[in-house]
Amino acid sequence: EYWDNPTLSGDPVLVREDRAIEFDWEKAAPWSGLPADGFSARWTRAQSFAPGTYRFHVWADDGARLYVDGELVIVRRAENGDLAVVGTIETD
Repeated sequence: EYWDNPTLSGDPVLVREDRAIEFDWEKAAPWSGLPADGFSARWTRAQSFAPGTYRFHVWADDGARLYVDGELVIVRRAENGDLAVVGTIETD
C-alpha cells in the first residue's frame, strides 16, 4: 500500500502486490500518482518461521519500522538521509 504523504494517513492511493521489497527509486516516485519525496509505503506478508533466531536488515530513506508477529523489531528515523539498521528476533 502506498500513500501520498509520509504518515500513512487516509486511504492508500495505490495498492499493488510487490513480489519483493527491493527498490531504488532515487529521485523518482514508485508510481506517477505519488510524489517523488514525502510518500510512504507499507508491505504486509504472512510468513511462517521455524523456531530460531532471525536477523532482518532494512535500508531506507528517512525512516522505517519493521514488525514481526506484532512485535516491533526495528524503528528508526533519519531526517533527510539514508539509514541502514539491523534487528534480531527469536521465535519459539
